[in-house]
Amino acid sequence: MKNTLSLAALTVALLSANALGAGTLAGTQITNTATATYGDATGAAQPEAKSNTVITTVQEVPSFSVLLNGQNSSGTPGGTTFTPAGTISARPGDVVSFRYTLTNTGNVADTYTLQPQTVFGTSAPTNVAYYPASADTNSDGVLTPAEMSASAPITSIASVAADDPNTTGNDGSTVFFFATYTVPTAATDGQTLGTNPIVAGAKATTADDNNYNQTTVSRNDSGLIGPRDDSNADGTVDNTTTAVTPYQSPEGRTITYSGDSQSATLPYSAAAQVITFTQTVKNTGNRDDVFDITLPTPAQLDAAGFPLGTTVELVGLTDSDSDGVLDTGVLAPNGLAAFKTFQVKVTVPAGAMPDAPTTIPSVLITARSSNDPSFVNTTSDNVLLSGVQFGERTTQPGTSPNPVTQLVGAPGSTVTYPLDVYNAGNTSDTFTLSGSVTVPLAAGGTQLVPVQYYVDADNDGVLDPAELAAGPVTSTGALAPGAEAKLIAVINIPAGAASTPNTTLPITNTVTSGSTGAVAADNNDTLRVTSTGALDIKKFVDACGKTNVCPAAPLFGSTPTNIPAEPQDVLRYTVIAKNNTNNVVTFLYLKDFLPENTTFVSISGAYSGTGTINYRVDGGAWSTTAPTALTAGQIVEIAVDTNSDGSINLSDTIGVGSELKMDFRVKIN
Repeated sequence: MKNTLSLAALTVALLSANALGAGTLAGTQITNTATATYGDATGAAQPEAKSNTVITTVQEVPSFSVLLNGQNSSGTPGGTTFTPAGTISARPGDVVSFRYTLTNTGNVADTYTLQPQTVFGTSAPTNVAYYPASADTNSDGVLTPAEMSASAPITSIASVAADDPNTTGNDGSTVFFFATYTVPTAATDGQTLGTNPIVAGAKATTADDNNYNQTTVSRNDSGLIGPRDDSNADGTVDNTTTAVTPYQSPEGRTITYSGDSQSATLPYSAAAQVITFTQTVKNTGNRDDVFDITLPTPAQLDAAGFPLGTTVELVGLTDSDSDGVLDTGVLAPNGLAAFKTFQVKVTVPAGAMPDAPTTIPSVLITARSSNDPSFVNTTSDNVLLSGVQFGERTTQPGTSPNPVTQLVGAPGSTVTYPLDVYNAGNTSDTFTLSGSVTVPLAAGGTQLVPVQYYVDADNDGVLDPAELAAGPVTSTGALAPGAEAKLIAVINIPAGAASTPNTTLPITNTVTSGSTGAVAADNNDTLRVTSTGALDIKKFVDACGKTNVCPAAPLFGSTPTNIPAEPQDVLRYTVIAKNNTNNVVTFLYLKDFLPENTTFVSISGAYSGTGTINYRVDGGAWSTTAPTALTAGQIVEIAVDTNSDGSINLSDTIGVGSELKMDFRVKIN
C-alpha cells in the first residue's frame, strides 16, 4: 500500500500568543512543532506524526519615551513654532517643578541617565535639578521646597522594567521624575524661561531631548502706605467695609482722616509739643517683600511749612535687613500678615506757628519696596498749627511784639491805642479779648481798670465817634487763617487815680483761642498817670495876749489875716502844709525863723496821719525833742517820720490830703 500524506489534513499549529513582536520581552523563547495526521491505505487512522521542534529567542529591542502632560515639546525656545510640553506661572524666587513620565517602551529593562537640563530665558533658571517621584510625599504632583529639602536630587533612574504584554496595569515600566529650578529674583513680569530635561538609556542610547517646559514670570512688587488701618485710603478699615473714624493719639490729640492723609491740630504753646500718628503698610504684591520707610529731611520739613526746629522720627520699626534704613520687616502678600503698623512722632518747637497760615505743614512718609526699589508709595500726616499774634499794628499782616506803647494820661481821662489780632494758624478761629491795668488810687489802695476793645472799622488807628457808638467787643469773631482783626484799646483812668511820676503801670492784653484755649499776650505796653494839684501851704497869726491864751487853732480852709498886737503880747504863728496832689509827697518839712523884736516862747508840730514829729535848728540834727530857746534870726524846722525809721528822709511820705502843722509862738519885746 502506498502511503500518501494528505496536505488538506495537514495543519500547522502556530502559537500566536508567542508570535514575534516589539512588546515581547527579550529572552523569551518562541517554540514551534508541526504535526501530521493521516490514515493508512485502508483508511484506518494512524498515530499523529510530529516534526522536530524549532526554537526562536526574542532579541532585545530597547526604547523609551519621556512625556510632560502626555506630550513632547516642539520647536525651540524663541522660534515661531515653539510649543512647550508644559507651562506654569511663577513669581521671582519661586521654586517650580514639572512632573515627567518616563516609560520603557522597549522589551528589555533599562537604566536611564538624567542629563543636565538645557536652560533658556533672559533670566535663566537657577538651581536646576532632578528629583525622584518619592520626593512628592503628599502625592499632589508638585514639589515644595520643604519636600525637596527632605529628599535629594537624582541623576539617573535605575532598572526600569520592560512592559510585559502578558500583564495588565503598570508593571514597573512607567516611572515619574521631577525637573525643578528656581525663578531668578531679578526676573521681570512677563518674562519666560524654562528647561529641557534630556534622558538617555544605557541600552536605548538615543537621547530624548524634546521635553521643554516653560515658566511665565508673574511679578508684582507693590505696596500701600496710608493712615491707620486704611492703607488703601478708601475710608474703610482694611479688609472690611467699616468706615474709619477719628482716633486719639498717645498725647490725647484727635486725629482725623481725609483720603490718603490724616490731620491733627496743635494749639499754640510756649513749650515744645508732640503729636504721634499711626500708619499702616500693606504688601499688595504677589510675594514676600520688605518695605523701607523714610521721612523728610529737616530742609524738606521746612519747605513743607514746618517751623525751624521741627523733628520727626519713626517708632515701632527696625532695620530688619541691615541696609541702614528702618523697615517693616518681611510682609507676606495679601492677607492679615501683609499689614504692618508703626508710628510717626512729630515734635514742634516751643512757640511753633506755621510759616504761612495758608500752608498746612505736612510730613510725607514714603514706603519703598525692597524687591523693586523703583516702586514707592506715599502718605502724609498734616499738623495744623494754631497761632495768633497780638500786639501793635504793622503795615503788613501780623503784629509786632517789639514796639512798646507808653500811654500817659491824667486822672479822669481816656487813653487809646491801636492793636491787631492776627490769626497766624492753619485753622479758622475766634479769639476772646481781655485786658486790664492796676491803677493806684490817691486815697489809697488800687483799682483794676479793664481794657475795652473797639473795632477800628476804618483802620485809621483812631477811635471815631461811630466806632465808639458801636460799643466795645469781647471777641474778634471768626478769623480765617491769615485774617486780621484791627482794634482800638481804650483805658478810662479813674478820677481818683494817684500819679505815677516815677513808675509805669504794666498793661496786660490777652487773646484766647476759642478752638484750643491757647493764650497769646501783649504785655509790654505801659501807662503813666500824670500829677494833678499841688502842695498848698498857709500861715496864720493869732494874738494870744500877755498870758499866752490863744483862740482855737485855724483850719487849712480858713483865710489868713493880719492882726495888731502890743508889746509883751504872745503871737501864735500856725503854718499848715496840705498835700492836694494825687500822690504822696516825700521829705516834707516846714521851717520858720524867730523874727527881730521877739522872744521865743515855744514850738510844736502835728501830723494828720501817723508819724513822729521831729525838730531841728539851723539845719542841725533832727530830734524828737522841741527846742526851748532861739535867738533872733535862728531857723527852726519840723518834719514827720512816717516810716518809724528814726530819721527824716525820702522814705517819709505825706499821704494825699494829709496835713503837716507847725505851732510857733513868740512874744513881742
